[in-house]
Amino acid sequence: DKIIITAGAPSLPKKLINQLNIGGIMILPVGNEIEQKMMKITRITEKDFESETFSGFSFVPLIGEEGW
Repeated sequence: DKIIITAGAPSLPKKLINQLNIGGIMILPVGNEIEQKMMKITRITEKDFESETFSGFSFVPLIGEEGW
């Protein structure tokens, strides 16, 4: 129902977004290696998502297939 990512990602990780239940929320920093925007993604339906963005954050980089 909830996913919190505490490492900066270059883009929204599709594999994690697809794991959200309807009504589920994911919070994560997205941007470049120096500055990210905090994003709140809410799954509205099977295919629809709502997002809110909050700026001015810097996290360690996400590594792996969908990171740097």
